[in-house]
Amino acid sequence: MSFRSIIVALVLTMGAAGCATVEFVPTDDARKLGTVSASDTTWRILMLPIASGDTDDPNSFGCRWFRSTVKLENQMKMVEAEAKRRGARAVTEVSTVTTDEDLLLFVLLREKIHTSATLLK
Repeated sequence: MSFRSIIVALVLTMGAAGCATVEFVPTDDARKLGTVSASDTTWRILMLPIASGDTDDPNSFGCRWFRSTVKLENQMKMVEAEAKRRGARAVTEVSTVTTDEDLLLFVLLREKIHTSATLLK
């Protein structure tokens, strides 16, 4: 596969996969509002960041070009913004997982981060 093919494949997938998202699932528990999930992805070529999700405007399919936004502080910022929007009293049970995937023999890399938390009434 040529370098040009790699670039074309990367550009075509970044619009859908290089985004930051926040989702909320309500619960029937009287003490809890529900669970919030935040995730973000960075695409890299030879360890250089190409595109990341826009953590300032999640769910917009926007990208931040040539920098990585896959950081715990950005995850917490998205969770806290959702908690404020939902009127949560507190955030508990916070869990974060990061993964790295090497594609095309370490040329094309994808780094993902996912955080979930419970919002209390």
